[in-house]
Amino acid sequence: MPDNLRAFVPDPSGPDSYPIVTYSWILLRKNNPDAVKAKLIRDLFSWCLQDGQRYAPIAGYVPLPATVVVKGLDALNSITPGQ
Repeated sequence: MPDNLRAFVPDPSGPDSYPIVTYSWILLRKNNPDAVKAKLIRDLFSWCLQDGQRYAPIAGYVPLPATVVVKGLDALNSITPGQ
């Protein structure tokens, strides 16, 4: 996963591979003027990237690779409140 978080995942090959693979994305404001909302957004998506990953298989998804989680958390932590 590059630093800009833009990745293109080609369809996997193999007899047991599912032919459609992609990430789900969300767009968040980097500068949120409301400090309370900024904190709530960071808390929610921090949970999604960390503890929430255990629910991915139950929902029919593949958990994110650890390297993607780290980059996602870095991006999430760049959200600044009150600006």
